[in-house]
Amino acid sequence: MKIFIKYLLVLGAILASVNAAAVDCSNLDAYKAGNTYTSGNKVTYLGKGFKARQWTQDTPVASDWGPWQGLGNCDVSSSSSGSSSSSSSGSSSNSSSGSSGSGSGSCSPLGWAAYNGTTNGGEGGDTVWVSTFAELKSEAESSQPKIIILSGSVGNGGGSDSRISINSNKTILGSVNAELHGSFKIKNVSNVVVRNLKVRGDGAFDGDGEDAIEVYNSTRVWLDHLDVVDGGDGNLDIRKGSNYVTVSWSKFSYTSKSTAHKFSNLIGSSDSDTGDRGKLKVTMHHNWWTTGVDQRMPRARFGQIHVVNNYYNSAGNDYCVGAGYESDLLIESNVFEGIKNVISYIGGAATAAELKNNLYINVTGNRTGQGTAFNPPYPYTPTAVNEVESLVKAQAGPQDLNTLSCGTQDTFDCSGTVDGTAYEDSCGVCVGGNTGLLSCSGIIEAEQACAVDGILSESKNSGFSGQGYVNTDNINGASASWIVDYAGTTATDLSFRYANGGDTARDADILINGVNSGTVLFPVTGSWTGWQLSNVTVPLSPGSNEIKLVAVTNDGIANLDWFSHSDNVSDASCTVTSSSSSSSSSSSASSSSSSSSSSSGSSSGVSSSSSSSSGSSSGSSSGSSSGSSSSSSSGSNAGVKNDFNGDGIADILWRKPSSGDVKLVINDVLGAQANAINRQPKLSGWSAQQGDFNGDAQIDLLWRNSANGEAKIEFSGPDGAVINSLLLDNRSSDWTSSVGNFNGDGIDD
Repeated sequence: MKIFIKYLLVLGAILASVNAAAVDCSNLDAYKAGNTYTSGNKVTYLGKGFKARQWTQDTPVASDWGPWQGLGNCDVSSSSSGSSSSSSSGSSSNSSSGSSGSGSGSCSPLGWAAYNGTTNGGEGGDTVWVSTFAELKSEAESSQPKIIILSGSVGNGGGSDSRISINSNKTILGSVNAELHGSFKIKNVSNVVVRNLKVRGDGAFDGDGEDAIEVYNSTRVWLDHLDVVDGGDGNLDIRKGSNYVTVSWSKFSYTSKSTAHKFSNLIGSSDSDTGDRGKLKVTMHHNWWTTGVDQRMPRARFGQIHVVNNYYNSAGNDYCVGAGYESDLLIESNVFEGIKNVISYIGGAATAAELKNNLYINVTGNRTGQGTAFNPPYPYTPTAVNEVESLVKAQAGPQDLNTLSCGTQDTFDCSGTVDGTAYEDSCGVCVGGNTGLLSCSGIIEAEQACAVDGILSESKNSGFSGQGYVNTDNINGASASWIVDYAGTTATDLSFRYANGGDTARDADILINGVNSGTVLFPVTGSWTGWQLSNVTVPLSPGSNEIKLVAVTNDGIANLDWFSHSDNVSDASCTVTSSSSSSSSSSSASSSSSSSSSSSGSSSGVSSSSSSSSGSSSGSSSGSSSGSSSSSSSGSNAGVKNDFNGDGIADILWRKPSSGDVKLVINDVLGAQANAINRQPKLSGWSAQQGDFNGDAQIDLLWRNSANGEAKIEFSGPDGAVINSLLLDNRSSDWTSSVGNFNGDGIDD
């Protein structure tokens, strides 16, 4: 849904009065909550973001607005109060103070984008909230001035299919987890501002690709607080007569999806583009070139390019700054760490490449400048070079939008709602307000799962909590399940913390006690260490409940760190303590194929371990433990899950996927091995579910071969050995099964 909010003020001193009496600037603290102001006054609040109001009637200020920093026609910029005199989001003029060292929350660009004109994007137009690719594309390509605020991740990559051509007089701001998996093209337009979001391409390779961001024959462009990664050709290229551009507080990198041509930033695309002479005036300040970038940080032709206060630590690179034909480069107060070739001279002779007051740490190769560069005609004060690294690493890339908002911008809550009441709870989940979610009361680590088709506890990718994370097999139908107790009566909110460094979403159906209760969305997070949250509301029943995720794609489920829950939910440690109103167990999904049931051997229940397939984290992990499980909870007649001999003690079913060997370990009261029984081998096409299928209080196994549909039950005897097998009708891979006592006779069906 799009929400339109008229901007309240225009460029200039936002504290100026409209037909209001002068205000005593020396006592601004007197203007605070509860006071009455006369009609026509404009007031601003400098707190969590900026607010502005123009009173249309005499009215007291609401008590929650706190102290006022200025009002009426008091010119606070000359007052000792220090109140902000910021302009609207993305606006600029020559009156800029020019300081580049005071932090990243500026309301206007510094450098060339602020020189000899104004770059204010969509100022004066409607503010539009968007949350889909279609909405973003429609608004960005419209002809009217607009401020467009994006919430969430949109786009599916794929080159031109996810390309957005931004029209003139536009500001695009990122709110909560804002990301475009695609590209921006800024072509033949002017006055464009893009701030505070991630732009992710499909990966660079040795061939033609799509720039993540391209500025082509455009003027007055400000690109700020961006995280640009894996551009197919370049991350951000500026060419063909573009002019008056500032790139600030942005991060550039490449991941393993990029295999070649990891060339980040090109300014001027050919020595023969002589129409670029006198243009390509670009300022790049407080940016960070890091992992995977090989060269072009930037690589320039023709223009006057000011490279100031940037941080470079792209280990293994070829070169950083490329000085090309007729380029005039001032490279000052930057930090180069662990790289080679600060400067490289390429092609035709550069006009100048002046290196001034830079800091070099463990640098090899060329760092010799050439000539004297142009003198920037705009005001600026560089950040002290010894402060650049810490400042850039902390503030480059997307930030809390409230810290970047300007005089015309309202305050956003964690869901991206203007003046909303949602907040981040103790589990890091955005709840309340219009989210419809309740605050969490606890977290259950994913590796406490009772059954997993894959690796129960992997730890190769950083950023997880607890001992590790669940990494399922890369197959459709791979699953993970937990047993929880519920003491409430209403629907329950769950939030799964996940990482998906793959190319496509890895969603999963969520089954509660065997009943499909919706789908949990696990879109791409950009890397296997990029942990995000996905929320779902499910109906739990009083008593014990099985929560089961089942992959709906051939890539399995995203890696799972933990899930949080609202009140009245507790981890049951895989023990069914009481029956819920629904059947207690769920099926493995339609094409689950690579694992059998396994358990931890704990008397309290079952936990499963590693898998034969690579799992979802970058496709390379094989897991260290043997055995993989896809077992669901036992039927209502079974008191302890995985008790194969009926003695009330959970046993362990081990399986070796490479050979298909299956071994049942019978445990004694101390958890030690009392007996080990070899069972018939099952190769990788087989998967199993547990149940007491003959009512003897001993766990049996329902096996199914996803390749040919063969299905059979293996009945367990008093010692845990197979005493009988029963062939069932074949069931092809589009069938799923749920195990439970459906007729009340004490025998699982």
